Amino acid sequence: MKYLRNLKYYLCKKSTYFRRLINSVWPVIEFKYDFSNISGFKYRLILILTLLNLGIRTMIGRILGKFEIISMEFVITTKCTLKCKDCANLLQHYEKPYNLHIEKLIRYFDKLTKVFDYIHNLTILGGEPLMHPEFSTLLEYVCNSSKVGTVKVVTNGTLIPKEKTLSALNSPKVLVKVSNYGPLSNKIEELADVFTEHNINYRIMQLDRWFDYGNIEVRNRSSQELSEIFSSCRTPICQSYLNGEFHFCPRSSAGIDLGVVERRASDYVDIGNLDAKEARRQVKIFLNKTKYVQACDYCNNASCLPLIEIEPGTQAAHYM
Repeated sequence: MKYLRNLKYYLCKKSTYFRRLINSVWPVIEFKYDFSNISGFKYRLILILTLLNLGIRTMIGRILGKFEIISMEFVITTKCTLKCKDCANLLQHYEKPYNLHIEKLIRYFDKLTKVFDYIHNLTILGGEPLMHPEFSTLLEYVCNSSKVGTVKVVTNGTLIPKEKTLSALNSPKVLVKVSNYGPLSNKIEELADVFTEHNINYRIMQLDRWFDYGNIEVRNRSSQELSEIFSSCRTPICQSYLNGEFHFCPRSSAGIDLGVVERRASDYVDIGNLDAKEARRQVKIFLNKTKYVQACDYCNNASCLPLIEIEPGTQAAHYM
């Protein structure tokens, strides 16, 4: 097992594709297993078997002309009940946060299912997704799609869902991940009771640290430095879908949405405004991208840079 662990580290270091693959299976694995009660040996065994399963499936799919994605994020709102000053998704910078209209969300989702033949895991998040007034409508629509395997919903333990939302969350496809920010997550115990009562699959994530992605100011790095940042990204599996645009990460999607990061056509695919065939073609090329995106010049989340731990959930007095 030590040999396999060392092999994984070597492949992750040498292969951007392998690092993306090995990180992308995590949302699929955690749907089935609670790793707080699983030993390191069993975890690695599950990881290897899942990698083999998904790797072989996607490889066969490509041979047969199928196009699948293992994991991606679908942003439905930039509103949040918290204002974390170090939020990696840049929500603290929205002066006027907003909900995406339900008709647009459904249209964007339909376009997504025309681009991909199968989405193994779709994460619905914000912001705080439970703040969206049509959250339950969207969740039911997504869960009814045969092209989605599992759906992860990320919430922060500050809201108790209404009955209609609880009914939508009670789906065999859904896992709710509740981030525990201590006193800030003031509904977390009640939420756990409600989820248990309604037979909703959930996990509570005890957050004792965050890693600092840095502020939103441009670093003015060289092309070589940016390429190294991109190839050594610590979270290379956070493909973010916001306003119909498919980005490599939330730093890119939110940064461009805020008007902070320069908008470059090569840094995303505008799925929402392309016909399905062209969007599919462009996304295939995009996912094999080896050149950096502009957001890399606004981020410190790379293994080639020092890893700085910070207190999670520290609140800002106002938008930043």
